[in-house]
Parts: sequence; structure tokens; C-alpha cells
Amino acid sequence: VIADAGDNQTICEGETVTLTASGGRSYKWSNGATSSSISVSPHTTTTYSVEVSEDGVSDTAEVTVNVNALPVANAGANKTIDQGESITLSASDGTRYIWNTGETTQNITVSPNQTKTYTVEVFNAGDCSDSDQVTVTVNANKVEVIADAGDNQTICEGETVTLTASGGTSYKWSNGATSSSISVSPNTTTTYSVEVSEDGVSDTAEVTVNVNALPVANAGANKIIDQGESITLSASGGTRYIWNTGETTQNITVSPNQTKTYTVEVFNEGDCSDKDQVTVTVNANKVEVIADAGDNQTICEGETVTLTASGGTSYKWSNGSTSSSISVSPHTTTTYSVDVSEDGVSDTAEVTVNVNALPVANAGIDQTIEDGETVTLSASGGTGYLWSSGETTKNITVSPNVTTIYTVTVYNASGCSSTDDIMVTVEAFKVEDTEVEPLDFEFSMYPNPATDVLNLKIAGLEDNTPVRIYDMSGKLLYNEVIASDGSLMHETLDVSRYPKGVYLISIQRRGVPITKKLILQ
Repeated sequence: VIADAGDNQTICEGETVTLTASGGRSYKWSNGATSSSISVSPHTTTTYSVEVSEDGVSDTAEVTVNVNALPVANAGANKTIDQGESITLSASDGTRYIWNTGETTQNITVSPNQTKTYTVEVFNAGDCSDSDQVTVTVNANKVEVIADAGDNQTICEGETVTLTASGGTSYKWSNGATSSSISVSPNTTTTYSVEVSEDGVSDTAEVTVNVNALPVANAGANKIIDQGESITLSASGGTRYIWNTGETTQNITVSPNQTKTYTVEVFNEGDCSDKDQVTVTVNANKVEVIADAGDNQTICEGETVTLTASGGTSYKWSNGSTSSSISVSPHTTTTYSVDVSEDGVSDTAEVTVNVNALPVANAGIDQTIEDGETVTLSASGGTGYLWSSGETTKNITVSPNVTTIYTVTVYNASGCSSTDDIMVTVEAFKVEDTEVEPLDFEFSMYPNPATDVLNLKIAGLEDNTPVRIYDMSGKLLYNEVIASDGSLMHETLDVSRYPKGVYLISIQRRGVPITKKLILQ
């Protein structure tokens, strides 16, 4: 698509011009119009843009309407003379002048027998015009009515002209109008008469409106060419021609790349005009459609993938969709077909969406521990693991201070994933003093009460065990693991950082906690 908005135009302020676009099947102008031709009457120089579209392809063109300002005609102040005198009338503010007397000079000398209004049309350098009137009042000794219907006029068929009578105070035209000025639009040359009266005295005048017939523009029959060819267009019906290509000859040679409409304005000897159009249809090369549905896709179950076809202007997928792209989420591996068409030619392509199954994530059963203990969580169901704690191993060891939910994302060999949760419930340590010790076990501490240092004496431990100190609310303050081979052990603890009060110190033997009361002072 090659948009063509036509040649730039020049008008006078207040005039209307027709802009004609070509190059496609649909049009959208910047003023909202959707026809190929629009009539505009801008007050200032304005650029109009048009978007030309065909079969989803569009292009934009611009055309400028240059608006020349009107001059401000000035025929001077009204004059008063005695009957028989003459006076000079002076117009201004233009480069060219036409008086209703037929004179074309800036200044004219008149000697009316009765009060009369003179009209001057003032043209500026842009050939735009404005008119003004000046009335010469004649002081007569007695009323003398001399009717004046103005100069004869020439128009083109269909145009309107204003006729202005003068010479009295009341008027009656042959068409029944009673104003001094009338607007007429005769179909043929017509003579109008007007009766002018004042103080019972009347006179009659006539004015003829010559009507020039319009030419009959003929741009010739529509043409058909193959792409790359040229053709000559011949207009007839006039003496002067203007094509929308800008050429002013009767015949023009064109070679459009696509179907295009040409407009010619034909003028006759009376400078009246008519327009006609001729369309040159361009036979493009035969459309070759090669459907492409894109590469095969692989997704995990539950995911969505977008499939995009190309190769034509219209599409129909096996799922009923008619857009070029579709979003699908099959549960199993599925093959989709698409029928691609353009200008009646079609082709079919297929694309397969492979669907990989999700793993079954298992984080294990929920666990319960006491504050300070650890527990190992074991996931299963995949080849890769990612815990919410950040670890990427199958098994993780955790020691939460509060009840915590851990989430594991399990991946299979296809990279698909699912998740499972496990709750680790943390129970507070039961604060109680265990005074009874097994017969084969010894656990003592001194001094008690203590201030800075606490000595522990332990015998009968069979493996490594944690030594813990709690306050009376059950809050864990100290937790260290000591190694034991079963022999008598001596351990020294620094307790100087704890405030004075009552505490519990605990060790475990064979999973059973043994607790004693500790006083710090």
C-alpha cells in the first residue's frame, strides 16, 4: 500500500477544496472522515493526513491546504455631491481592483444623476478578494428616479450570483423580491427587471445573467494492467485539464504499483468545470501461500503456550480459532493444525505441543520437636529439590525456634515441578527438676549457688550429649554438645553473663533428660 493524498492545494480564506486520497481500499482522514474524498474549508493553512489501508497493510500520506488571507477592501467614506457634479472614488488595501462600473483602476471618477452605490472588488497578491461599497448621494432639486440594476453577470451552470439595484428607496424585481439585492441561480441565461421607486416616481431597469453550460468531463473507461506496465489516460470534453497528479495535459502516462483512481478536472471556454475519474486496476503477481505453524513446543502439565502461524492473511486453527496466534494448555501431547489463506490460495501446517507430566512431591509427614532439638526432613518424588530454606539437597536438618512450615519444590528429569509442605511443631521445654538419677549414672555440679564459674562432674554417659541451661520460664539460654566415651568427665561453664536467679541445667542420657536446679548469686 502506497498512500497518496494528492497535491497540495491553495485556496482563499472561506473557500472549500476537495482532497482525494488513493492507494488502497479504505481511508481514514485526520478529521475523522472515512471516504476517499473530503471537502474542507480551513481558516488557516492546514496539513491533513490520511491512513490508507488494504488487506491489513496501511500507509500514511499528507496534503497541505495553503490558505491565503483575504484583503480588507476599503472603498472610502460615503460622498455627497450636487446633481451634475463629479467626484473621484479611491479604493485601497489591494494590488488589483474591479469596480462595478467595469473600471480596473484604483481611483475612478463618477458623476451619477442620483444617489448611487459603487462596489469595488479588491484583490491581494494571493489573488484573494474582498469587496466594499461607497454611496454617492446626489442632492437633487427634485426627485429624479433613474433605475440601475447593475452590470450584466456571467456564471457557470449551478452557481449563484447577487444582483443589486439602486436609484430609489423601494424595489420590486420580476421574480417578486422587494429588496434591493437578490441572489439568483438560473439554469439558462435570464434577464431580470426591477422597478425602482421613490416619492411616487419610478423607473425600470434590466440586468442579464448569462449562464455558461458545464463541460461533460470524460476520463475514459477504467483500465487493467499487469504490475510493472504503464498506460496512457486520455481526458476529453474541455479545452483545459488538471489531473490529481498535477499534470495539466489532456493525456497522461501512469504506471501505478497497485490499483489506483485518477481524477481529472475539465474546463471549457467559459472557464466552467466538471470532474471525472478513471481507475487503473493492477494485476499483482499470483499469491504463493506457504503455511508455517512455528516450531514444536514442550511444556509441563498445566502450563500455557502461544502458537503463532504465518504465511497468509487469514487463519483457521483446528481448535476453531481464526487469529494468527492462539494460547493453548493441553493436558496431553497434542498436534494442532492451521489452515493459512490469502486471496483464495491456502496451505496447511501442523505444530505439536509435547506435555511432560508433573512429579509427585512428598515432603514427608509433619514432625514435632522440643525447643532446641533438630530434625531431618526427607523429600522424595523427583531428581532435584529446592527447599524454602534455600537448600537444594533431598534431606535437610532443621532446628526452628517456633513452629515452622517448610516447602519443598520437587523437579523431575523434564524440568517440571510440584510442591509439598511439612510442618515442624516446636514444643517448649518442660521446666522441672529431675532429682532421681539412674544407678549407673552420676551428674553433679559445684559450687551451687555459683557466681562466675560452674563445674560439672558427669559419669556414665554413653555418647555425645547436649548440655542446656534454661530460665524458669523455659527459655533456652545455653546449648553445647559435649563428647563422652563413658568415663568420668569434668566440664567448666562460664555463667557470669547470666543475672542472679534460679535456673535449670539439663543433660540427656539415652534420650531421657536429667535436670537439676542451679542458683546464681
